[in-house]
Amino acid sequence: MTKNDQFQLSTNAAESYERQKVPAIFAPLAEATLSSIAMPPGASVLDVACGTGAVARAVALRLVEPSIITGSDLNAAMIEVALQNTPNDIHKHNFVVASADAMPFDDSEYDLVFCQHGLQFFPDKPAALAEIRRVMRNGGNLFVTCWAGIPPMFHVVQDVLGRHIGEAAAKSAVAPFVWNDGASIS
Repeated sequence: MTKNDQFQLSTNAAESYERQKVPAIFAPLAEATLSSIAMPPGASVLDVACGTGAVARAVALRLVEPSIITGSDLNAAMIEVALQNTPNDIHKHNFVVASADAMPFDDSEYDLVFCQHGLQFFPDKPAALAEIRRVMRNGGNLFVTCWAGIPPMFHVVQDVLGRHIGEAAAKSAVAPFVWNDGASIS
């Protein structure tokens, strides 16, 4: 299985993600991030590992001048659902299937780059961050969000899966939360 194949979901799984996880988790997290930053008028925005486009849609609501808002994700089904949920507004929206370490964008194309809970999954984080830097304008800003730690409920899930299923299942349950060391991130 190649690195590009390992993160592929079915369209049904991406639709379930949009219906369940976006309203409960990822849209509120996008709003929390955006409420703490200034959005320059007319900014060109890239949402890396955009999933179904929660951050891109939240950005569109905050930008009052026509802007370019692009989302990229390795998962084709996520991009398909993002396209289906793209708002009809004043902005130019683009969604593309692309690996974070090989994006099809020009150098210095974006003012703002977001990566909400995706960086921890990138197989080659330095390559992905170098690629993000390449497509970001000088003076641009990168906003990365990662979990601060493993939530208590997931410690319980990890323990139960470890005892009844196996170590691989236990590790999988907490995988999204393990890249949270501020020293290694900065």
